[in-house]
Amino acid sequence: MNALPSMPQTGATIDFAKPSDISSIREFIHKFWKASHVLAESGELLRWNHLDASRGRLNFVCARVGGDLVAILGFIPTSHFDPAIPFARDVWLVMWKAREDVRLPGIGTSLLQFLQSRLAPKTLYSVGNNERVSSLYGLLGFELLDLRHYYRVNQTKQHFELLTGKFEHADFATFSNVSAHKVKDRLADFRQVIEGYGHSTFKTAEYVRNRFLK
Repeated sequence: MNALPSMPQTGATIDFAKPSDISSIREFIHKFWKASHVLAESGELLRWNHLDASRGRLNFVCARVGGDLVAILGFIPTSHFDPAIPFARDVWLVMWKAREDVRLPGIGTSLLQFLQSRLAPKTLYSVGNNERVSSLYGLLGFELLDLRHYYRVNQTKQHFELLTGKFEHADFATFSNVSAHKVKDRLADFRQVIEGYGHSTFKTAEYVRNRFLK
């Protein structure tokens, strides 16, 4: 796809990232998000999470001025982990960041508008937002909800740095050997819980296996 026309007030161009942009995106995350962030440290993880080989792009929307990367918005369609899911039916937003040393009014919302116009997702989701971003999402018409937290205990460990108190080990012996059939059975139980809240994304057993168990 061609990039949108340059924004008159900033001279910025907006387009999807290319696979060759991975180094510049990692450098951007390192400099302007968090130096020790795992996506800045691991190109392999970034590719696994964001490389869409079939479309020849990284799942990031980028804004550039004079070739310099000035803002990014990452996204993860649920279809990324199971091609059987309709493309961009549900899309998760991540890494929404504009450089603070470059004045570009409205550049962040322009990235989001670009994504919405190109993908036309049924639903957009985002989690773990700070207060400032949450307020912006509210102004843009997003519904803001509290997220319940769940965890699975690593059965191979006996001592933990973060977990305290009483907890039970999961009954999956290993993650890598979990069959799609077993995941599907558990997913059916899981969906009975989340669908009661009316805010569930469409997730298949293959999605859960590829996203969390491999």
